[in-house]
Amino acid sequence: MLTIIATLYPKPQHLQALLEVCRDDATHSVKDEPGCRRFEVFYDVESPNELILIEVYDDDAAFQGHLKTPHFARFAAATKGKYTRNPKVVRCVNAYPSDAVFKAAKKK
Repeated sequence: MLTIIATLYPKPQHLQALLEVCRDDATHSVKDEPGCRRFEVFYDVESPNELILIEVYDDDAAFQGHLKTPHFARFAAATKGKYTRNPKVVRCVNAYPSDAVFKAAKKK
């Protein structure tokens, strides 16, 4: 599995708009992409103007496919120029739980 943890730093006046486009991207990723196992959007408790996206894909090919979807294109267009600084993106592989646990979980 490949997990992407992205921290977004929206300008305060764009926070709600970015939150909505993150929800759209997350909803369509889980619903429309067979290789997307999870996609969640969080606020940072210490910094509520920071959004954290946690995305779990079967592999890098599934993530690369995500980057070519219409919902990601909407996300990229809607977020351009609306950050206080560039997003931080961390690519991870899971140590626990196993790939089998992610693959066995039913998508919502």
